Amino acid sequence: MSKLVLGLANLNAKYGKLKNTLTTKEFRKILSKKNNTLVDTAILYKKNSDILKKEKNKITIISKLPGLNLKKNIRDQIQILIFNYFKKLGVKKIDTLLLHRPEQLLDKNGAEIYIVLKDLKKRKIIKNFGYSLYNDHSLNIFINKFKPDTLQFPLNLLNNEFTKKNNINLIKKKKIKIQVRSIFLQGLLIKENKIDKSLFWLKKYLNIIKIFSTKNKMSLLDCSVNFIKNQKYINEIVIGCNSLKNFNQIEKSFQNKKSIYPKIIISKKEKKLIDPRNWK
Repeated sequence: MSKLVLGLANLNAKYGKLKNTLTTKEFRKILSKKNNTLVDTAILYKKNSDILKKEKNKITIISKLPGLNLKKNIRDQIQILIFNYFKKLGVKKIDTLLLHRPEQLLDKNGAEIYIVLKDLKKRKIIKNFGYSLYNDHSLNIFINKFKPDTLQFPLNLLNNEFTKKNNINLIKKKKIKIQVRSIFLQGLLIKENKIDKSLFWLKKYLNIIKIFSTKNKMSLLDCSVNFIKNQKYINEIVIGCNSLKNFNQIEKSFQNKKSIYPKIIISKKEKKLIDPRNWK
């Protein structure tokens, strides 16, 4: 089974449309379940640092580097960001560093970012490097010119853009680890009650999922998880939760043998709306 990674965007902070936070107390309860927990965080998640420092011996860190000023010295910027971040965490190295804004690699000075990341790996400050993409528009260019160790992208019942056969074949051919995120679309795919008015266009698709779940005596959670379980190429899955109970429900769903899920086709004009960056 693919490894589960605990996403920390909502650790003591409101995140997404549902604004469900994961408290420090609940985070510690989750960590108590395992000897070592993979966590997905970011340098910009400033509220994460103190708690991660206290729990550093119980976690393996995957973090994201924020956007850089490409008109200034790139190496210096990255090294200062890393030095200050590691100091806050009380660590000397982390498992994986991802670029939050990989499009900067395509800038005329962007190649320097790639060179610095490879150097950090060579010096064993990071074990792996990669980037987090939102769509597959420039996937070929990114992978062929700036081959990463890890590629993170969104994947859920409504967003399967990266699952095209040519995409997966290219990624696997290059022996790149695949990490998926947003499997519940910020929780909207497993939300039982009313959704935000600004996302009303989603209602018809959510109804398809609800009808399918009722017909097959499944939970909305199982519908989303089963879709992910059927993508056999995935190495790691980033999940968001707001409690130990919620985490246990997700973990149990991944262990469930049932694997059916609703197949949904999004209209072309609404595909761009799947990206939370376009939400109001």
